[in-house]
Amino acid sequence: MVISTKNMTPIEIALQIDEQGRTTAKKLYEFLELDKSNYAKWCRVNILENSFTEENIDYEVFVFEYENDTNSGNFKN
Repeated sequence: MVISTKNMTPIEIALQIDEQGRTTAKKLYEFLELDKSNYAKWCRVNILENSFTEENIDYEVFVFEYENDTNSGNFKN
């Protein structure tokens, strides 16, 4: 799906905000140009442990589950 950027701010375009007003933590972190080695800590402190945020209201957690096919080295969903 292509989203029109006509009514979007430059920051919304840079963060690739979707039609529901969402982006990813990774896109935000990259936009802020923070040290890549601190990403996990930044997520924990600023999202998961933030007393001003609520899971499923301010953010959603996605867990991707897959297993490695040890014979071929390929990943399966």
